[in-house]
Formats: sequence, structure tokens, C-alpha cells
Amino acid sequence: MKKTSYKIYFFCFSAIFFITLLTIAIFNFEVDPYYVWHKKHSWKNNNVLTMYMRFSKSLQVIERNPNILLLGSSRVYHVFDPKTIEIPHNQIIYNMGISSLHAYEAYEFLKYVLRHTKVKTVIYGVDFFGFGVQQTEQGFDPDIEKLSVVFKNFGKALISWQALNNSITLTRRKPSIITTNKWQWSGYEITPKRTKQQIDNGIKRMTINDYGKFTSFGKSFHYYKEIIELCMKNNTKLIVFIPAINSRQLGAIKKAGKWKKFLKWKEELQKISKENNIVLWDFANYNSITTYPFKTAKEIKNNPYFLDTSHASPLVGNFVMTKLGFKTKNNKPPSDFGIRLSP
Repeated sequence: MKKTSYKIYFFCFSAIFFITLLTIAIFNFEVDPYYVWHKKHSWKNNNVLTMYMRFSKSLQVIERNPNILLLGSSRVYHVFDPKTIEIPHNQIIYNMGISSLHAYEAYEFLKYVLRHTKVKTVIYGVDFFGFGVQQTEQGFDPDIEKLSVVFKNFGKALISWQALNNSITLTRRKPSIITTNKWQWSGYEITPKRTKQQIDNGIKRMTINDYGKFTSFGKSFHYYKEIIELCMKNNTKLIVFIPAINSRQLGAIKKAGKWKKFLKWKEELQKISKENNIVLWDFANYNSITTYPFKTAKEIKNNPYFLDTSHASPLVGNFVMTKLGFKTKNNKPPSDFGIRLSP
């Protein structure tokens, strides 16, 4: 009798445990806090996707399984809308822009993507601040190089306290998680133009932190070379560009005393790219787009080219894609916009 009772208790416990996990998994799947499974998503404008960007985009890119990958920092995911880029109807382009992406992270994410998707073209936006000593940001998974990470992350998205908490938070629609930004299925984020105060505060912060505290390149150029080698090994086309930033950002680099380092960074990128016959375009220079007035409240409102000094508008994103050889809805960039550095 006792043995039978234990078996019954064990069976009941196991059944309850399994049903609980299944219920959690179904709930998380239906709510989909990381925008992985449901295209018609009701939580596009939430901070969960932003707070867990490295995690959510590592899942999204597997589910989207793109042919063309846009890789870079927020200067990529705020700027490039795949819907405006003309590609063959049977191909998919995914924007894997990730906030403050470092060269090492870009290398590891690219290894991961090429291992698990059908990507054959990579368009990589490189940033000066992403080539510093620091290699990762909070949220980067050091296990991403492991083959098992896909199963681990998808499991985490379905059955974990983090996912459950995020799902519950979203269903309650707490004001703290609702934003005016709106994530798209393609990985692009629709972003409104910042206010003058936000822009002024942002450039002060970047002058002090991103540029002012920049010391050396560390191993960043080593990882840039690894990215090139990785694409060559996988027979994947690599196009590299330096995203457009407003002339006030260029002024911030000078003010922080890092202008020579900035130019040295470009020179080294050009050298490595030329040695490997990699296309490299530079849009972070003084031209009719970057110098368009953007200081007073009226100028900021009337400037069609920038959301803030660090992020160009989707219009400029289309200009960049046109220069890189793609057809877009706005395919007539000014002649002085962009300098081809390689080959």
C-alpha cells in the first residue's frame, strides 16, 4: 500500500509540475514578450524588447532566417527600415542592430547567425565607440558560441521566471514599459525625433562618456579582421560602412580630444578593408546632410535627416543603402554624401 501511495503521489506531483510548465510555456508563447513568434504583435511599443535586446534579437534572427543581415548599433536599428529596401521577393532582410554593439560582440553574433541561418550578405555599420577596450554590454550571453545556446535561449523564452515576469508585466500594461518607439518584425524600430533638450543632454553625455573616456582600440581591430575572415570562410558577402552622424557629433569628438584617434580609427579600417578587398564607405564626415542646421528647436523640427545628433533618419538610411548598391524608395542621395574608402 505504501509503495502504491508513493507512486500515486509521485505521479500526481509529476503531472502537476508538467502541467504547470506547459501552462507557463503556452502563456509565454501567446504573449510573446520578445516578439519572436507572432507578427501581429500587440506589444511592439514596450521596453522589454529594449531591455533584453541582445536576448530577443538572438531569437528573432533565427525565426526570421534572413538572407541579408544588417548588423551594427542603434545607428542601424533606428535608421534602416527593410521595408523600404528593394530585394527579390523570395529574400528576407533582417535588421540586427543592437544598442552599443562592440566589435567583439559583432563577431560572436555573426558567428552565431552564420551557423544557424541562411544569411549570405552582411551589411555591417561600424562605430568609433564600438572599437574601444570594452568588449561587451550587459545582456551579452558568453555562451553564444556554443551550439546548444539556441535550445537554451528558446527554452528560456518559453519556460523561465524572466519570461513569465515579462509576459505578466506586458499584459498588465504598466506605464513604465510603454514607449513611443515601435519595434517592427524586421528588427527596425520606428523612433520619433528627440526634443531639443533630449538632444542637448545626449550630446553632452556622449562627449563625456562615449568619447571622453575612450582610451584605446584594445583588440577591436583583431575582431574586425576575424569578421572579414569569417565571412570569407562562409562565402558571405560583407559590406562595411561608417554610419552618418550629425556634425555636432563630430564636434563632440573634437571637444573630447579624440579627433586624431577618430581619424586613426578610419585609417586602420580602410587599411584592413583594402587588404581584404572589402567595400567600406564613410558617411561620418562633413557633407550637405551632416551639416544641415540642427541646433535650435526650429532647426531640429525642420531637419529631415536626423532624429538626434547620433542617429540619422530613415531617409538617410535609404541614401546610405543606395550608395551601397541597393534600390530604395529614396534613391537620390546628394553627390557629396559618403566617401568610398575601399576598395
